[in-house]
Amino acid sequence: MKLPPPIRKVEIPKSFSPSHLPLTGGCLLKTVVCSQRVEGVVPLIPHPKTELGNVFHKLLEMSLKGDIRRSGNFEEDVAETLRELLDAAQRKFSEDPLRCSHADLTKTMSPLDWDRAKRMFSDIAVDLLEIGRRHGAGSSGKGRLHYDDLPEIGRWSEVDIAVPRFRLQGRMDVVEKDFETVLLKDFKTGRIKDSKGQILDHIVSQMLLYGLMVMELDGGRKRIRLLLERENQEEIPFDKSTVETTISRLDVVLGKLPAGTKVEAASLADTGESCRYCSIRHVCDSYLSETPAKWKSGAEHVLPKDVWGTVKEINLRPDLNILTIHDVAGRTVKVFGLRDSLVSGVCVGERVYMFSLSAKTFLNPDGLKRHPLNFFENDLNDPWGRACAAQLFRA
Repeated sequence: MKLPPPIRKVEIPKSFSPSHLPLTGGCLLKTVVCSQRVEGVVPLIPHPKTELGNVFHKLLEMSLKGDIRRSGNFEEDVAETLRELLDAAQRKFSEDPLRCSHADLTKTMSPLDWDRAKRMFSDIAVDLLEIGRRHGAGSSGKGRLHYDDLPEIGRWSEVDIAVPRFRLQGRMDVVEKDFETVLLKDFKTGRIKDSKGQILDHIVSQMLLYGLMVMELDGGRKRIRLLLERENQEEIPFDKSTVETTISRLDVVLGKLPAGTKVEAASLADTGESCRYCSIRHVCDSYLSETPAKWKSGAEHVLPKDVWGTVKEINLRPDLNILTIHDVAGRTVKVFGLRDSLVSGVCVGERVYMFSLSAKTFLNPDGLKRHPLNFFENDLNDPWGRACAAQLFRA
């Protein structure tokens, strides 16, 4: 597969989803591209754990709405629904030539981690079914729900909301209302905290923006609470000071993104920490040109496990192939455990671009994080550390 051409210009959309709009710094190019369909831009394939997260999220959504088919007790019904959702997701993976080798989603983590995740989200789903039995299902009918149409008291799931003044639109997982309070809940199936135990900035931004939208539509009549639901509940403060700060930051970000204008992609790109999980970094000229210097110097943040350069040697072993690359930073790099399909047709002397590999991160003596010299797709010494979303492009 050839590397797609980089994005040169983008048109700023009229509105954004709270999940894509950073309030505390970040890459605005990523915000713009991920908020709309940009012609010719195909994102990097997501890690299978992303699909697994979608399966768990769908399970919780069905439990909220009372859409779990009942045939036994709650635990049995949830377990059967999870099996059905998982089978459907794995069939979709098995039909995708880029992802079929990782179609068994349960094998993308260790058996212990899989059992823990399955048990945690199944328990939450059972609790939601219990709540629905006592108070009624969390949805009315099969149509789309809009926040403007909700009555003063009740509990709903998958609620659409739009506030043109703030150029925001999105969908909230759960809304609970009484005469004094609006409670917004968001289910998170992935990591929500950083290494210091703080809720990740982009998650805080997302919840604050939803709170701001509800406050605008309600005219500030009710207290607003923001809850993250995972293994434990986490509440994000939403008071007068927080509201003022959120509005100020939103104004700054939107001021840089005038709706309908066409701008140079490079003027919006920010090659920093937000590159790590960015799905369009392979078509970001700023990332491709600026990042290699950090491979040698090190960086304060973890760099994406990517590498590109000229192939110097190919060691063919069935589904454990090894490439030796002279990368664009002037280093000799080895990539181990590559699938046959990934290296098919690759020749010595050509330039390749490899993304989403696996590797260990080390620190330089100065404390900066060092970019590895050895990468893996499949590591025989770490079967659960596979690079399940690895991709190779040719120049």
